[in-house]
This record gives sequence, structure tokens and C-alpha cells, in this order.
Amino acid sequence: MATTIRELASHLDAHGIRYKQHDDTTILTGFGGMKHYRDSGGDPHLAVVIQLLEDGEYVKVFAPSAYRIPLDDAGPVLQACAMLQWKTKLVQFEYDASDGEVRPIVEFPLEDAPMTARQLMRCVTGLIQLVDHYHPILAKAKDEGVVAFEDADETVDLLSRLLGGFSPEILAEALAALMPTAAGTEHRSTCSLQPGMIPSTIISASAP
Repeated sequence: MATTIRELASHLDAHGIRYKQHDDTTILTGFGGMKHYRDSGGDPHLAVVIQLLEDGEYVKVFAPSAYRIPLDDAGPVLQACAMLQWKTKLVQFEYDASDGEVRPIVEFPLEDAPMTARQLMRCVTGLIQLVDHYHPILAKAKDEGVVAFEDADETVDLLSRLLGGFSPEILAEALAALMPTAAGTEHRSTCSLQPGMIPSTIISASAP
């Protein structure tokens, strides 16, 4: 086994991130105080699932049901998702035509190597930042059927620098500042909220 759910949980503990262990392969967490993103209830909260597959040799970090779009209306959103995958690093988008779920995801094989804290923080931070940053574009595609990237080159270059240039410590501080709160058994963060940040409670994340 390359890595275990306990090892991933210890990485989250070390960075003060709250979570709930769903089972032996899945961790549920979430982040509030998002600048742009709103969930289906209109809240600035993004649920995140961390999941191990293939006996710990494959990892997924994803936002379940970040969006839901019926198949007949999905064209503009899927176009926007494909353009984002072309323009940015790390995050991809999955679409389930049976129920309309759009799922931003980071996934890759670990094989015989354990997942490090730096890798996990990069995956979680990248997922959160990209979804939040590009939510206005995806929301416009969903609500108006219009795909519009304003100053696309500049924003993509900026995002790439943000994700690639920060140290793991700074990325971890950014995550901790969002202060996720897990339902059920909680693992408390030792970090304090920054002005304007809003604590969040995980109530909507569910295992696939």
C-alpha cells in the first residue's frame, strides 16, 4: 500500500484542517468564506472529498456536485470546463450525464510512493482556488449559456503563479484560514480566523 487514510488525516491535522473520516478510504472536509463560489443553497461553501483507491495507490481530491446541469443544457458549461482544463494546471472536470453532476477533480497514481503533505496541500489548495476563481465564468455559462473569459491570459498566468509559487507553509495557512468544520467527530484547527473569514460546517459532503 502506497499510503493510508490515516497518513492523509495526519497531514490535515498538521495543517489545522478540520475533517470527518467517512470510512477507511474517504475523508470529508469543506471550506467556507469563498469569494465567488456559491453552492446549490447559495452559501459560500465548497465541499471536498479526499479518497484513496487501489489499496492506497491512487488518490482523488474532488468537489462533489459542485454544479448540477441537465444534459440538455450542459453544452456551454462543458465548453467552459474544457477551456479551463486547457488553460490551467492540475484540476480537471468530470460530468455525469445521468444526474447532471459536474465534479472538479485532481487525481493521480501514487503507485509505490506515499503521498506527502506538500502534495496533498497542493491538490486541495489548487482545487479550491481554481473553483472559486473561475466560478463567475462557470455560473454565467450555466445561467446564461455564455462562455466568456475576460482577460483570460492574464488571469490564467496569475493563477499559475499563485499555485506554483507559494511555499507549502503559505498554502497551508490559506487553507487553515478558511476554517472548515466537520460534522460528527471534529479535528479542531489551532489557527485563528482572519478578519472577514467565515467558519464553515460540513453538512453536504457525501461519499460517492
